[in-house]
Amino acid sequence: MFKELHPNIRTRIYLSFLSKVVSSMIFPFMAIYFTEKINAETASILLIINIAVQFLANYTAVILLI
Repeated sequence: MFKELHPNIRTRIYLSFLSKVVSSMIFPFMAIYFTEKINAETASILLIINIAVQFLANYTAVILLI
């Protein structure tokens, strides 16, 4: 079934997967770095904002594709 999809759709799926894998690898180290460089409260707020923006961007993309 996957090979029957349009090449643009397959490319989007590949890139989405790659993006999620890379951000999953970097995100924990970003949290540690921010906690060391600035206080833990500010680092927590920045990371929560980052998660919220990613969630809203994905949600908006899904809504626009429907």
